[in-house]
Amino acid sequence: MNETSRRDFLGSLPFVIVPLICATPGTAQAEYRGEANDTKPGSQTGSSGEVRKVTVNNVQCPQWPLQSLGAVTVHGDPSASGKTVFETKDSQITGGIWKCSPGTFDLTFTWDEMALLLEGELIIEESSDRKVEILPGDFFFVPRGARTRWIVVKPLKKLFFSRE
Repeated sequence: MNETSRRDFLGSLPFVIVPLICATPGTAQAEYRGEANDTKPGSQTGSSGEVRKVTVNNVQCPQWPLQSLGAVTVHGDPSASGKTVFETKDSQITGGIWKCSPGTFDLTFTWDEMALLLEGELIIEESSDRKVEILPGDFFFVPRGARTRWIVVKPLKKLFFSRE
């Protein structure tokens, strides 16, 4: 079976705002890569020096399988979706929106990530004696190499910034 990596889902975005409306799940990967032809009214193709914005609540998030992140489900049936909306020219830093339904999964980070929890409730365990409860409005950092267990208590939505 050919597994898709996290990098495949992040894609290689050109210096444009990725279309924010996913017509079908089949177009999701093309949109991650900035290859889709649909553009939302008002979004512009621009140069690398151009300030760009998206409205978080308008970002449509296609399925983003937990397996693509290297996650292993421990309990329940957590399902994720998300969209990378910005990427630096060197493809090392990305930012976007990520959502997940309740459940528990183990995840070892192969990237650094900073995130702001917008909705939901999450507990990240690094070990049996180190648990971090994360609530809406909490800004958190997970370093590359961290071995974590994510317990998604309430459906979550986060704004993330990751560095490969």
